[in-house]
Amino acid sequence: MNPIPLSNRFTLGAGLEAHLPLAELKRQMQLLQKSGFNLVELPVHWSEGEPLEGKYQFSRFEELARHAASLGLGLALDVRLDAAPAWLFEKFPGLPPSPAPCFDHPQVQALSLGFIRALAGALAAYECVAAWNFAPAGECSSPACEHTLAAFRAWLEQKYPGLEALNAAWRTHYAEWRLIRPEGQAGEVDWRIFLAEDRPRALARSRAEAVHAAGPAGWPVSARSRALEAAAFHPWDDASPLHSPAPEREATLLAETAALTLAFDRLRCRSSAAAEAPLWAAGLQGGPLQDALHPGRALTREDLRRWMLTAAAAGAEGITFASAQGLLPASANETAPRLEEAARIGAALSRFPELFAAPTWGGAEVGILVNPEAAQACASVPPAGEHLAYSTRGWHRLLWELGIPADFVDIAQVGAKMTPPYKALILPFPLSISEANAEKLGAFVYTGGALISEAPPGRLDEHGFFNPGELSPIFGNLFGVRQASFMPVREPADPPRWQPAGRGWGEFSEPAELEGAGPLDGVSLPAGVFVQTYECQGSQPVLKHLSRAAGAFRVGVRGMAWLLGTCVGHGATAYRAPQTLAFVRRLLELCKVQPAHPGRLLLRVRSAAGVQARFFFNPTASALTEPVEVGSAQAEDLLGQPLERSGSQVMLKVPPYDVRALVIRTA
Repeated sequence: MNPIPLSNRFTLGAGLEAHLPLAELKRQMQLLQKSGFNLVELPVHWSEGEPLEGKYQFSRFEELARHAASLGLGLALDVRLDAAPAWLFEKFPGLPPSPAPCFDHPQVQALSLGFIRALAGALAAYECVAAWNFAPAGECSSPACEHTLAAFRAWLEQKYPGLEALNAAWRTHYAEWRLIRPEGQAGEVDWRIFLAEDRPRALARSRAEAVHAAGPAGWPVSARSRALEAAAFHPWDDASPLHSPAPEREATLLAETAALTLAFDRLRCRSSAAAEAPLWAAGLQGGPLQDALHPGRALTREDLRRWMLTAAAAGAEGITFASAQGLLPASANETAPRLEEAARIGAALSRFPELFAAPTWGGAEVGILVNPEAAQACASVPPAGEHLAYSTRGWHRLLWELGIPADFVDIAQVGAKMTPPYKALILPFPLSISEANAEKLGAFVYTGGALISEAPPGRLDEHGFFNPGELSPIFGNLFGVRQASFMPVREPADPPRWQPAGRGWGEFSEPAELEGAGPLDGVSLPAGVFVQTYECQGSQPVLKHLSRAAGAFRVGVRGMAWLLGTCVGHGATAYRAPQTLAFVRRLLELCKVQPAHPGRLLLRVRSAAGVQARFFFNPTASALTEPVEVGSAQAEDLLGQPLERSGSQVMLKVPPYDVRALVIRTA
């Protein structure tokens, strides 16, 4: 029995609510199917499916599967193991008193996998079951838990070739593996890597194996990652609409589009290792956020259109809404404008499955480097983890505003055969990095790439210990510098957002504007968080702070190495200044990177054989009309709006803070 394939159609779906009566769920499924939706997501709670140990109750899920099949709807199962049954805690009284048990407990893990196998076996006969997803299960993170600690020690034995190697890395003196605890700087870093990176992968793998052991081998299985659940806005942001006393419509719309692009770009790039799997923009908001006394804004058709086209522009091959209730009318007598609009956009995307139901992202010339292990090292030194996340997001925002598409690139993927062959890689807030990764980035430069690094490059090693000279030795050679000074810089406004309380006089440099020099002469960069100055040794100063080099440039055989002695990404959303954008524009021009579109509209592209989709975003408060070169190709608006054509160009008008998409047939 083969499941419904997801790779040859654009997926449009919505989530069901577990607590609703069966009749209401069936009604919602019928309304969705009638409107053109082809998928529903069904939450499956462990406590509901196995209320007593070994006594499975799957009749409700099977009935909904039969109903979905009768409507021709695909069914995606959202399995929630954190909603564990009460008998589990009675069986193991030592478990923490929480709905989410410790899955490092061998018997708890075995029972959870047994539930998954039983559920998969019960639903294996239903071809409508199209995908499985495992929600984050709130796994145990207590170093006092003997089961989690045992799993951690087993992981360490795989990571290090022997106890002597671990002691050398951790600077400890453990005599036996069984005595190890996540203590000290290096121990905390490894503990964080284990909890955030390796254990979730191991759990996801075991759950997928349980699904496939009882069901079709072709069932797609995914695990939602908390790494993609970062808030769209941060308290450090300047004029963030979610933190402003009186949010403005324009600021909200602009920030929403940028944040959605960030989220879907991250999702696309995290999924690059599984290129065969469909990429869904899941959990999209379909109605106003609700709580008892503070309902969210009434969403419009325009909101949904902007959000859905933004997801499609970033490479989504499917869109699912978090809840069908937000889209559907409350009664049969009411209209459903959000449902109608979502269905209209979905139908338009479904007309071109070769473009939107396949991995057709048009690619990027710039990559923003992501280093998961370094992120955990930074998280062990608060607030460095926040600075890393904030700067990473800020670089994405700067590139978005410049109209330059970007990928997030895991540092493990950096090598001579990278696809695509990026012109430039950006390294945000590289406080911690291993020498092995620094060497890989050096090879990228020597073979023709441009590396742009913020400061402080490798102040700490991968275990969180200071490097000699407070600088990665390999980076010191790559950038041709030695550190002269490192000092936090005061923020330009009061009260400060991220500046810590001082311990005495002389700890902070005054707010500063770093002046461009050499190839960056004529532009400047506001200093953010700190300023690092250098003694140049074979490199050229490109930024100056009080007449000292605060940035360096060096040619590496075929490529370029740029070191900027401050945090640049922070200036994308906090203390926004036109100088920051102008500086980054000049820097990328020197790296031979240009915006995807020459006008003020921002362009994202998806391409397939003989056809191309171009998404144009207007980030301004006024309507923009600009020419788009299409040659002799046939061009049409994705949503059927009229186009004005003049020779080889189409005149495209995009309303303020809106998006339009052109489909161009090139063959």
